[in-house]
Amino acid sequence: MFFGLFNVSVPFAPLMKSILLLSLILSPLLALRAAESPQTNTEIWADFDPRKDALETEVIREWKEDGGVFRHVRYLIGKFKGKPARMAAIYGFPRAPKRSYPQ
Repeated sequence: MFFGLFNVSVPFAPLMKSILLLSLILSPLLALRAAESPQTNTEIWADFDPRKDALETEVIREWKEDGGVFRHVRYLIGKFKGKPARMAAIYGFPRAPKRSYPQ
């Protein structure tokens, strides 16, 4: 059928192979180029609403070490292809400030 073209021994068969291969490689690239991509930061974030979804935070672990408190947390950052995407982080802060600050 279609692949029988590659077995034909005519002078233009190598040219046909090259054209077919080139079209298979370039067609996805042309489709990507045809889509409008955002050009500015404002365009990139235009449809993003950070308050749309709850963060759904959870503290996985908390510990105290060397005068600080550390937390391993996980939170929802949005949905990717219909499934929840989560971010994990470890952050720390001093257990007690060394000096008092004016209020």
